[in-house]
Amino acid sequence: MDAALHDPAWGYYGHRVVIGKGGHFETHPEELSPHYGRWIAEWAFEAWRELVAHGELGEGDAFPVIEFGAGNGRLARDVLDAVERAAVDASEPERERRRTFAARVQYRIYEMSESLRERQRELLGGRARVEPGDARRPAATLARDFPAGVRGFVVTNEVPDAFGVHKVALGADGSALAALVVPRVEAALDDVLGAELGARIAAVDAALRERFDFVEHPGERYLDAPTFAAVMRTVAALEPEARDERLGSVWFEEIYVPVALVPELARHLADRKSTRLNSSHIT
Repeated sequence: MDAALHDPAWGYYGHRVVIGKGGHFETHPEELSPHYGRWIAEWAFEAWRELVAHGELGEGDAFPVIEFGAGNGRLARDVLDAVERAAVDASEPERERRRTFAARVQYRIYEMSESLRERQRELLGGRARVEPGDARRPAATLARDFPAGVRGFVVTNEVPDAFGVHKVALGADGSALAALVVPRVEAALDDVLGAELGARIAAVDAALRERFDFVEHPGERYLDAPTFAAVMRTVAALEPEARDERLGSVWFEEIYVPVALVPELARHLADRKSTRLNSSHIT
C-alpha cells in the first residue's frame, strides 16, 4: 500500500492525484470551503488564547499552526484567510486579541509528495512554510524542526486514510496471520531484465521461498521491494507496446504467514494486546 500510494517514482500521491471538483475525490475542506477553514481557525485561536492565559506561551511568541498532509493547500488557505479576516472584522475589545493572534501565527505544512508541495507553494506563496515531512511519523518530523517541543496547533484532515496498513487475520485460538502482498515475475521477462538484475532476483527469490516457505509457482520468481522497483524501472523504459505486453508478466499474490515472521508487526501486536472481556462485564 505504501508503495502504491507514496513511492516517489510510481505512487499515486506522488504524481497522479487530483483533488477537488472534477478530480478523483473531494475532502471536507473542499466541499465546505471556506467554512471548514474558518472552524479550524477558531479552534486554533482558542488553543492560542488558553496557552497564553496559562502562561505556557507569551503573547509575543510565535504560534505554529502545523498541518500534516495538506493536499492541494485549500485548508491552509482558508485558515489563513479566516485568521486575517477576523483581525479586521472582530469588534472591540476582541479585535486587538485577534490582531495579535494573526501576527503570531506561523503556518507550516509537512507533506510527503513533492508534486503536492509544489501545488501548495503555488497556492499559498509566502503565507506558509512547506516542508517535506511524514505524517506516519509525526514525532520524528516535529523533532527535526521543534527540538524543544511544540507549543502550537497541529491539524490533519483524512490523512490516515492514505496510510499503508497491515492486514491481520486473528484466529479464535489467539493465533495471528499477516497478509503479505508479494510481487513475482514470469520467466518471459528474463530477456529484458539483464544478467545482473536477473541474478539479484534469483537470490531474492531463493531467500523469500526459504523464509516464508513459498512453494507455489516454481517457474516464476518472487521479488522484494527493491527488486520489484528495479523491474518496474526496467519495464517502464521499454517502448509503449513492449511495455504493456511485458507488464502482463508481473503478478501480485496475497499470502498469509505467521505474524512472527514480520517482527515489527509482531512487536506492535504484543505491546497492544488487550485482555478479553467476559460478556457479563459488558453493559
